Amino acid sequence: MKISTNQRAHPAPSPSSAAPVAPNPTLTHRDSKLGAPLDAGRAERSLKGERTGEWKSLAERQPTYGSSTDVEALAARYGLAHAELPLQKFLDPLAFIDQAVRSSPDAHRCAEGLLTHDSRREVFRLEALLLVYREDLGPAGTPLLQSVKQLEDHIGAVSSFEHARDVAVAHHAPKVVVDRITALADASREAVAQLLSDTWAPGADGRSRPVQQLVDALSQHDFGSPGHDREGYAQSVEKHIATLRRADLPMNELDTGVHKLRRQLRWIALEFESAGGLVQTVAVAHPNPHFAQVSRATDADRRKQILADGLPPLPAQGRPIEIPEELYFGLQKAIAELGDIKDDVEARTLMQSAYQDAGRSPAEIDRLLGSTGTVADMQRRATVIRDELADAHLLEGLQRALEDARRPHGHGPAR
Repeated sequence: MKISTNQRAHPAPSPSSAAPVAPNPTLTHRDSKLGAPLDAGRAERSLKGERTGEWKSLAERQPTYGSSTDVEALAARYGLAHAELPLQKFLDPLAFIDQAVRSSPDAHRCAEGLLTHDSRREVFRLEALLLVYREDLGPAGTPLLQSVKQLEDHIGAVSSFEHARDVAVAHHAPKVVVDRITALADASREAVAQLLSDTWAPGADGRSRPVQQLVDALSQHDFGSPGHDREGYAQSVEKHIATLRRADLPMNELDTGVHKLRRQLRWIALEFESAGGLVQTVAVAHPNPHFAQVSRATDADRRKQILADGLPPLPAQGRPIEIPEELYFGLQKAIAELGDIKDDVEARTLMQSAYQDAGRSPAEIDRLLGSTGTVADMQRRATVIRDELADAHLLEGLQRALEDARRPHGHGPAR
C-alpha cells in the first residue's frame, strides 16, 4: 500500500456541493490572532471543523445504529455477496450511515436522528479508512472521500454552533447574541437536512446513491491477503506519525497549529480504531514511565471518559498490531485536552462575531469569559501539551511499535 505523506490533507468540498451553513456576507469583526479585519463568513465556516468535546459523552453512549443485523441488511440491500477480512472493517460504519440516512423519509427527521445519535464518530471512521486506502482505490478514491467528508463537515458545523450557543447561555450573554448564534445553529441543521435530501436519501430502489458507490468501489477492490493488508495498514499509520513528528506547528495559531495538531493526532487514533480490531493495546515489559504514571494518577471516571469506546476486538483469524496501552491513553488524553482548547477558542470567536452583528461591543466577552479562549490562553495550554508529547516521546514510541509490528512474525513491542 503506497500512501503519500500529503494524502491526509482534507479535500475541500466542491463549490457546487458545499452548502453554506451560516450566511452572513456583510458581518466583519477583528481576528484575535492577527488583529486584522476578518470576514465573518470565513470565521463561521472555520467552525465547520470537527466536533469538539465528543469524548465527553462517549462513556455514557447509548445504543445507536450499527449492529451485525445492520451489516447483514446492508449486504442484502446493496448486493454484497461476500466480504473478505480486509473489507469487513468498512462494513460497520457503512451500515451505521445507511441505517441513519434511511431512518425516516422526512429529511429533517432523518437529520435530527443523525445529530442526536453519535453518528459523526462512525462517519469519521469511514473517512479515516478512505484516507488510508484512497490511493489504492484509484480514480474513485477521492470522490468517495469527498462525499463522506462533506457529510462529516455538515454534522460538525451543527455541533460547533450549538457548543458556542451553550457557552453563551451558560455565561449569561445578552439574548440578542444567543438568538444570533441560535439562528446560525438552525441554519446549519437545515443544511444537514438539505444535504441528506439532495444526496444521501434513498432513491426509489431503497438505496442511497453514495452508499451504493462506496459498496461497489470497495467490493471490487483487491485488498490482497489479510497479511498484505495488515502490512500496508501499519506502514500507512507509521508514515502518518513520521510526518507529524517532522511538523513544526505554531501554538499561537488555531487552524494551522493547535487544530492541526489535534486533528492529526485524532486521525492517528481513528486509524487505530477503524482497523477492524487489527490494532490492539498491550501492557508492555517496559512502559513509557511518563504516560504510565499519568494513566495511574488519572481519576477513574476521567480515564474511562478518555478511553471510552476504545478498540474493537481482534478478528478470529487476524494477527494484531500491538501498541503500548499507556501510549494509547496518552494519545487520547492529548486529543481530549486539545479539543477543550479548540472548543474555547471557537466559542469565543463565534461569540465575538455574534456580539458585533448584534451591535454590541465584543469587549463585553472579556467580562463573561475572562481570558479563556484568547490567543494567549490557547498558546499557554497547547504548548504544555505539545511539549509533553515531545518530551515523553509519545509519537516516537507509537512509530517504533508499528515498525516492530511490520517485522516478520512481529506484533509490536516486547511485553
